[in-house]
Amino acid sequence: MLNDGTLHDEIMYKRTKLVIDTADLGEAYGRRYETMALFPNKFRDELECVRSETEEEARRVHSIMLDKHKRQAAELTGKYAKLRDDLLAAYAETVGEEETEDGGTCNFDSPVLHLPKWNADKVKQAVEEAGGHAFKWTERGRLFGWVISPNSSGQGNRRSRRAEAISEALKKRGYDTGMYYQMD
Repeated sequence: MLNDGTLHDEIMYKRTKLVIDTADLGEAYGRRYETMALFPNKFRDELECVRSETEEEARRVHSIMLDKHKRQAAELTGKYAKLRDDLLAAYAETVGEEETEDGGTCNFDSPVLHLPKWNADKVKQAVEEAGGHAFKWTERGRLFGWVISPNSSGQGNRRSRRAEAISEALKKRGYDTGMYYQMD
């Protein structure tokens, strides 16, 4: 049996605590074990959950899950750390762009970064650590660029101005940038 019915590990993951727990669900569930990776005290905190039939399998799943998340949580270095820091600076520099009217069409306008051959997981981690979100923009199966959220409280012209300002701020820092324009 697992010590007190659980295995428990905590790691820092993207500047937040991540918990990996394996619990013995007991006789009521036919001696099943459940291993879960979750962020405590956050909405939609569960990252993944795996059920195992035996204690040996549960321990193996726990170890695999812990190793996987430790690798993903590795501290950013090199160009990925620079990307995070440059995004933070661009967001801070362009915050004044939000202080004007927000008329016009609702949209998803966002800056695009062209980062060929960059590691996708590290790019997403850098953007998330800067407080944003990103998704891959692909055309015909090929990566066109990374669409980066402008972190704007606007939804019309305000969002467009902020996105364009962030794109320009990143261009000044040496990135190949463009814009993603889409109406809602």
